[in-house]
Order: sequence, then C-alpha cells, then structure tokens
Amino acid sequence: MTARDDTGAIGTFLNVCRHRNTRLVAEEGSHRLGAFVCPYHHWSYALDGRLKSIPRENCFLGLDRESLGLVAVPTEVRHGLIWILPDPGAAMDLDAHLAGLDEDFDGFRLREATFFRRSVRRIACNWKLMQDAFLDGYPVVRLHRKTVGKFFPDGLSVSELEGEHVRSAVGRREIFEALELPASQWQLRHHATFSYTVFPNSVFVMHPDYTSHIALYPSGPDETVFVHSMLVLEPVRHEARRAHYDRSFDLIDRGVFAAEDIAVGVSAQKGIRSGANTTLLAGADEAALRLFHEALNAALEPS
Repeated sequence: MTARDDTGAIGTFLNVCRHRNTRLVAEEGSHRLGAFVCPYHHWSYALDGRLKSIPRENCFLGLDRESLGLVAVPTEVRHGLIWILPDPGAAMDLDAHLAGLDEDFDGFRLREATFFRRSVRRIACNWKLMQDAFLDGYPVVRLHRKTVGKFFPDGLSVSELEGEHVRSAVGRREIFEALELPASQWQLRHHATFSYTVFPNSVFVMHPDYTSHIALYPSGPDETVFVHSMLVLEPVRHEARRAHYDRSFDLIDRGVFAAEDIAVGVSAQKGIRSGANTTLLAGADEAALRLFHEALNAALEPS
C-alpha cells in the first residue's frame, strides 16, 4: 500500500500488521486515512510506517518499537508517477531501469499530466497475453477496424528495444503530412501513436491529447487484474472538456481495450488450453513480441 504522510512524502509498505500478519487495509482503491489501524487488535501505524500505538502495551515486555514499523519497499516519484520495487530487501536504481526513457517521457510531458479516470477489470487470461496485445501494429486496422483502425494506414509500424523496454510507433494517417515538414515541425502525438512497454508490467500509449497507462497484475496463471488510467495534459475545468475526455475514455477503454484487446486475449487463453498449438507463429510486423519475451526470459535466468 502506498501513502502520502503529513510532510507530503510518499512511501510504500507491505499491507501486513507486524503483530499477527493481518491485512491493515482490506478494500482496494484510494482511501483517506489518518493512520493504518489493524482490525484484529488495533495496533496502529503512522502514514510514514512508524508504529504509533499498541493497546495494553505493558503485556509486551521488552518490545522494540523501532523495529516494528511497517515493512517498506523501495519507492520513487518520477514523471508524475510512483515507481515501486516490491522487494523489501532490494535497492531500486530507477536511472538504470529506465535506460534512457526519461528523455522520451519528458518529451511527451508526462510529468505535467493529471489523472482523469480509471477502470479496473479482472480478466481471464495470462498477463503476458495482454502485454503481447500492445506490442505490435499488425492488428491495428483489422482487430480495431470498427473503432480506431480508421486512423491508421496498414503496416506502418516500428519497434525497438531500449534497455528491457519496448518503444513502438504506429504511423497515423497524418504521418504523410510530416514528409513535407522539417523535423522541427513534427508533432509526435499527431503524426504517430507511440507506445512504451515498460518492463515488466506497464504500457503507456500516447494518444493525440491524452495518455493511457495500463498496469497488468497477475493474480494467477490464467487471470490478470487489468488497470487502465487516463492521464490528461491539462486540468479539466470546463464541462465541455470533461465531456470530451469522458467520450475518449469510453471509446478507448470499452470500445478498444475491453471489447477488442481483452476479448482476444481471453479467447487466446482458451485456445492455449486446447493444446492445438505447441508453438506460436509471429511475422515481421510482430517482432516486438520477440523483443519483450527475450527480455523477460533474460530476467528470469538464475543469477
């Protein structure tokens, strides 16, 4: 669980009481709390993880309070996002992990973006199948022909590895305008849709006037929690603008992600169970799948 303390600092802690292992916060989502209080015996913790109080503390002779704060995991705020390494004993080197993506995210003004809407779904497929869905331009004009496919010419995509991450770009129909313009006048969001598969479980899609962030949390070999957040580049102060972003969110979240990308991921999971295929076939337009899975295999190699 991640919390902002009274000083404004942000930290992340395992959601476990140090007394008898009970979860402190049972419900998922955002909460406004003054402290974390265990429902079992009411041990309480400050928002910075310090142990605050223990009912009948005199029953615990020789207790070392300082050693019984919540277990923290490495956390850093960058580009307006909270980056977490869910390993209490590890050190996080975010510079090394991002491997040069800082410049890209600065160029897309990610740190200036604000949260607008979010959806959370539990879907019946492996998380890697959903990663695969965002890794290539092959299905854009076919799978998405009823929604966003009309905005893209066929077969105009490229992907490359940056560290462990995959940077992809799919040309929009407006890209042909860029051929007549000097590089200084290119508008990346207007001429192409860039996406970043940030290793291991995030995807950023840079739409023309907002960004989709997809986080994939495996809850089983054939089940994934799919979280989609919309980030906008301006505060939404007027109802007309809010209505515009609501329509955009509904189109991409329900029409594209749920009805198309997630639907084929769930279908593929069912197909895998059949045993019809022992290998998967990928063409040149799907080369990014190989880049991602090679990075994943390398990370899983015993050290």
